Amino acid sequence: MNSPLGITCHAWNNIRTQIVVATNSSVLEIYQVRGEEWDKLYELKEHNQLVSAVDWHPITNRIISCSHDRNVVVWEFAQEWKPNLVNFYQNRAVLDVSWSARGDKFAVGTGSKLVGVGFPSQVLQGWTTKKSRCTTSSVTCIRFDPSGLVVAAGSTDMSIVVMTAYIPEVDSSQTASGRFASINTFGDVIYSLAADAWVNSLCWSPDATWIAIATHKPSMIFTDLQTPQKIDLKGRPFLSTTFIGENKIVAGGFDFLPVSFELAGNSWREGKKYESFEEAKAPAGGVKSSFQIIRDQLDQKKGRAQLSTRHKNFITSIRAINQSGFSTSDILGNIYLWTS
Repeated sequence: MNSPLGITCHAWNNIRTQIVVATNSSVLEIYQVRGEEWDKLYELKEHNQLVSAVDWHPITNRIISCSHDRNVVVWEFAQEWKPNLVNFYQNRAVLDVSWSARGDKFAVGTGSKLVGVGFPSQVLQGWTTKKSRCTTSSVTCIRFDPSGLVVAAGSTDMSIVVMTAYIPEVDSSQTASGRFASINTFGDVIYSLAADAWVNSLCWSPDATWIAIATHKPSMIFTDLQTPQKIDLKGRPFLSTTFIGENKIVAGGFDFLPVSFELAGNSWREGKKYESFEEAKAPAGGVKSSFQIIRDQLDQKKGRAQLSTRHKNFITSIRAINQSGFSTSDILGNIYLWTS
């Protein structure tokens, strides 16, 4: 698939037959995937600035999107996709959004340093939010743990925090299990970690044992909320991460190719690079200056065709398809499907 505007993020429906993409603009597009055919079904137009994140819940079939226009929109389907009211006024861009495992809450991170947790409101006949300020700078990435009782948030203040996210209106009627089953508060920081760089992405393992964190240093940090493990990268920073099963993640970003990391015993190590990466070579008889290399990298028509990677520019988003596959999108508008 190729979108001429580029793709900032994407998400799948529950059976991986439809995909929603944010087209590096204010518009969301939904495609039906039939083998190698991608048929556009819908355009969702409610935002008026760049859509920064999107998530599609596999059980409720709701899509949630957030934007630099400072708004969050919940989309529901009944003959057509319709936007639902979200009470979440902000004076800065909304940078990331994700559903809880049950789909009855969502978490958002903002440029105004706030973490928000949204839930249904009978009074508003829509969605409302509770907010907490647990960082000192923009919240760039945010994810619920599998129980939905805590969120992990990464920030440009170079920190990761795990904050309680208990909402009585939805959580009091549920029986909790797992390591956070006793949580019954909102907004308490129960874990924090210095990352030494901006945090670009994070994700929880399916059993909530690990958080994998990609920083702009560049490095990968893995923490079980006790002892962090750090892997300094030889390449460029990752922008997106996702777990493929319990003991493996895939990450991608400015090196244009996906890279896996695997758990061996109690230690994480770098695994497979899914393609080799080779810079465009200098022409015979001369050596490229640094300025020339940078100029070629910024120009899509120069140098990129000579890269050995499928992606010719940076990977914006990675999504798990199943325990043996994942998808990647890039800023040039391409989506590729991979077998792990």
